[in-house]
Order: sequence, then structure tokens, then C-alpha cells
Amino acid sequence: MRTRGERRPYAETEAGLQEAMVEALRLRGRVVLVTSRRAFTGRGEGLRRRGDGADRGIGDLLVHQAGPTWIMLEVKTPAGRLSPEQRALVDAGRMVVVRSVDEALAIVEAWKGRQ
Repeated sequence: MRTRGERRPYAETEAGLQEAMVEALRLRGRVVLVTSRRAFTGRGEGLRRRGDGADRGIGDLLVHQAGPTWIMLEVKTPAGRLSPEQRALVDAGRMVVVRSVDEALAIVEAWKGRQ
């Protein structure tokens, strides 16, 4: 168990999960677009996260299926919570939340049958 203030290993962060998902999907021949790039400004204590201009609520990954079909995935850790904008997209059936590489692979594979 981590002590207060102790950082999680990278693989347990949303960024680490996302990186592993992109790699796994691409190894299976999928085209994956990453929408959640972040830039950091400053150095040392002055680090500040600067958004990349994506609209609020947009999913982290767009995964191409056959033809014009894309799946929008939102990557969350097991404890991660959705923003109200993300919740609206999930509730409308426009985005799927994935919390592990295996879950992302299963969702993408199952989606093939919907076409």
C-alpha cells in the first residue's frame, strides 16, 4: 500500500494504461488516434499543464473499425471518475469507458459485430 503522497507506478496511471492500450491495439492492426496529448510549460516548480485544445469530454482514443466507423474510448484507472461532459457521451452511447488493456481489446473486438 502506498503512503500518502507516494506516486503510483506509471503503468497504473491513466497515461500508462493509455500507452499500453494504444500499443496493444496497434499490434492487432488497428488505427488508433490519440486525442489526449498534454503539453507542459515551465520547469521545476513552475510546471503547469496546458491543454491541447480538445473539446471537454472528448474520449482519449479513437479506434478505427471497418469503413467509416470509429469507436471513442475514454481511458480511466479503476478509481477514475468521468467528468459531466464524458458522462453525457457515455450515456448517449457515443463513448465507451475502458479501465484495462483487456477490456479495451474486448470492446473493440465486440464492436466488429455491430457493423
